Amino acid sequence: MRLYKYFAFMLLVFSLILGSRASYTKVYSEPEIIQSVIEPGDKVKIVTDDNEETTFLVVEVTDESIVGESETVLFTDIKRLKKQTGSAGENFLIITIMTIGVGAADGMPTEILKP
Repeated sequence: MRLYKYFAFMLLVFSLILGSRASYTKVYSEPEIIQSVIEPGDKVKIVTDDNEETTFLVVEVTDESIVGESETVLFTDIKRLKKQTGSAGENFLIITIMTIGVGAADGMPTEILKP
């Protein structure tokens, strides 16, 4: 039982660390795909051909570029593009709810779990 609790604690710590980061999804850099996936209001992380990384909120997507409040990146300059799909707060909340559920199940009487 002691090993189980240690494992559960380590899983909790690991999950909270991972859950405190925003999650991004890779988007292919073909212009047609970018225009169909990226919309105003999305947060994107872009690496350009000169290996400069920038993260910004999209204001507009034109036929040739992604436009932010103070930056514009041409489709032809994009090496890697990722769109934020979940915020750190959302991820943390999901992990916390799962942890509470596991903790509640751990406190259940074992007779309930027996077939």
